[in-house]
Amino acid sequence: MEISGVANFDGIPLNLKWNEIFTDKDYLRRYQLSFNFDANLKQKAGIDFQALSAPYIRGSIPTLATITVYKDDKMEIDIDGNLQGAGIDYSFLGFKKKNGEEGVIGSKILLKEGKLISIPSFSLSKPGFSLKGKIDLTPDGKVKLIDVGSIKGPDTDARARIEIIDENNVKIVVSGKSYNLAPFFNKDEDEIKADKERRRQMSLNDALNRNKKDEKDSWEDVPNTDINIAVDSLWTNKNVAIHNFAGTAKLKKGIGVEEMHLIGNFASSRKNGKISNLKLDYVPRPQKEYLLTIESNDAGSTLKFLRLYDNMRGGRLSINAKRNIDKTFVGHVKIRDFNVYKTPVFAKLLTVASLTGMVNLLTGEGIAFSHFDAPFVYADKILEIEEGRAFGNVVGISGSGTYSMKYQDFDIKGMIAPAYGLNTFIGSIPLVGSLLSGKDGTVFAANYSIKGDVDDPDIGFNPLSALSPNSLKELVNSTFGKQDE
Repeated sequence: MEISGVANFDGIPLNLKWNEIFTDKDYLRRYQLSFNFDANLKQKAGIDFQALSAPYIRGSIPTLATITVYKDDKMEIDIDGNLQGAGIDYSFLGFKKKNGEEGVIGSKILLKEGKLISIPSFSLSKPGFSLKGKIDLTPDGKVKLIDVGSIKGPDTDARARIEIIDENNVKIVVSGKSYNLAPFFNKDEDEIKADKERRRQMSLNDALNRNKKDEKDSWEDVPNTDINIAVDSLWTNKNVAIHNFAGTAKLKKGIGVEEMHLIGNFASSRKNGKISNLKLDYVPRPQKEYLLTIESNDAGSTLKFLRLYDNMRGGRLSINAKRNIDKTFVGHVKIRDFNVYKTPVFAKLLTVASLTGMVNLLTGEGIAFSHFDAPFVYADKILEIEEGRAFGNVVGISGSGTYSMKYQDFDIKGMIAPAYGLNTFIGSIPLVGSLLSGKDGTVFAANYSIKGDVDDPDIGFNPLSALSPNSLKELVNSTFGKQDE
C-alpha cells in the first residue's frame, strides 16, 4: 500500500509518504514526513529542549523524518535536516554557520510507548567540519549526558562530554589533539556594525553617558558549570595557538565566572632554551572580590591568544587586577622589551606627526619599546587608561582616555616624544636637564589626541607644542589648565 499527499498536524502542513508492506517484514509500518522545523512547530509540538532553540538555532530547517513502528510498541525516527536556511551557533563546540551557508543535521531517536528513551546518534556538519555523538536520557526523558565523540574541523580534532547533573549543575570536559574556539570568541561583523549604527543614532545625552554601566554579563544566566579542557593545542584565533594547554573554569549562576586557571606554552619562540609560556589565574576573595593575575614571557603571543592585541612581538607581560563588588576591574599592565608593528592607529598618528621614518619602521620590522606601564579600569566593555606610558630609544608616548570594546572607538589624549633616547639624554644633563625636562625626563614632546572609530579615527596633533620644553608646558598647564588641555 502506498499513500502520499499533504497532511495537517495542529495547523502545520506536512508532506506524507506512507509505504506499507504486509509480508516479510520485522516492523509494523514505516512512513515519511517532510516539514519545516521552526519556532512554530516547536511550540505546537511542545519541544522545549534549549539546545534546539535560539540563540543556538535560528530560522527554518526543512526536515525529513522516517518513522518506523515496531511490534513491541517501539518507534524509531531517523531525521535528516537541511541547515542552509538556518543560523546555527554551537560555537562552544567549534561549530557556527550563518543563514545561507550549507550544512546538514542528522539524528536517530528511539521511543517506547510514546516516550523518548534514547538518542543513540546525532551528527552536524558543514563543508570542512563535522561532529558526531549521542545523547543519554534519564528514565523520565530528560537529557543527562551529551557525548560528542568526534569533533573534526580546521585546527580541531577533539571530543567533548557535557554532563547534566541537574537543572542547576553542568559539567563539561573537552580533550583531544586540538580544539579551535575561535568561532566562540568571534563577534559577528554584522553585530559590530549594528552596535556602531545604534551608537551613531544615540541622542546627545546618551552619548555623554555612554560609559554608564548598562551591560549585563551573559555568563550570569548560565547554570553552575565546571569546565575542564586539556588539549595538545588550543586556538582562540587564526594567528596563534597555545600548546600543552590545561584549563579549568567554574561558572556560577547569578555571578558568571567564579574561578579560572589556565596554563600552556607557545611554539612561537625560544629564549635561552626556555619555552615561552602563559599562566592565568582568576580567584575569588572575601567581600565578593576577585583577583586576576596573568604572567607570560611572550607578551605578543599572549595578547594574541587573549584576543587583546595582534601586533606585538616578544616581551615579558604582567597583568594584575582586582574585580570589585561593583564588577569593575582595577589593575596595572606591565610589559618589557617588545616590538610593535603594523598598527594602523599608531601609523596614522606618526604620519600626522610627519614622523615618516618611524612609520617605515612600524610597517617593517617594528618599533622597539623597552617599557610599557598602564594603570587601567575596565567595566561594561569600557577600558580606561590613566597616564599610560611606553618608551624606547626611537619614541616615547603617553596617554590617558578610554577605548570602547563594544563600539570599537577611542577617546585618548597624550604626548609623543620622538627620538626618545636622545630626548631623555638631554634631560639627564646636570642643571640643564633639570631646567628643561618634564616629569617623564623628556625635553620636547608634542600633544596628540585620538578620537573615533578604530578603523579610521580622527587624529589631533599640535606640532607647535614640540617647540617649547616639556617642563615649560607643564608649568603653563599647571597654571592655566590640565596637561591634556
